[in-house]
Amino acid sequence: MLPFPIYEMGSRLNSDYFEVFTDPRYGDVLVVSQSNGDVVQTAVYLADNLVFTRNGPTPWDPWLIMSIPDLLDVSAIRMPHLETSKLSYFRNRNF
Repeated sequence: MLPFPIYEMGSRLNSDYFEVFTDPRYGDVLVVSQSNGDVVQTAVYLADNLVFTRNGPTPWDPWLIMSIPDLLDVSAIRMPHLETSKLSYFRNRNF
């Protein structure tokens, strides 16, 4: 579960996090979004191209450790036809 409700994600990312463009670190939030900004998937970066994420939108979907390429493959299923995803990393301002 995210540390805040999904409808607060944009405002919390803007106020409590800053976007990073290189060198993802343990604890960074990874956001997979559509070109219009709609969030498709989120995850927490662990290390060595691995993330911790839920494999689906419901509370019954399992938490998993997966590689970023696998996460992008899973996210592609939820994307509109022929849409490409945008991958962004955010780091907490307090750490």
